[in-house]
Amino acid sequence: MVHDVRQCGFIAGIELRHPDGRKFPIAWRTGEAICLSARAHGLLTRPILDTLVLMPPLATTHAELDHALAALDATLTENPDVKSGH
Repeated sequence: MVHDVRQCGFIAGIELRHPDGRKFPIAWRTGEAICLSARAHGLLTRPILDTLVLMPPLATTHAELDHALAALDATLTENPDVKSGH
């Protein structure tokens, strides 16, 4: 689902799309669904449409960054409802 990752300083944008590159229908609210599901894994992030925005504090540790990425990975791989948009 990860189509592109953009970064500026400590801010990252993770763009989600279908595997073939097509955008998800806006009505699916895929970015919002991913962000809500990530909360169960201890990650608080926000969507801009289907781009997930990660803005960790500058004092974030390597372990905290590892946790955030593991939470995002778990959300993307363990939630088929989010992937299908239902």
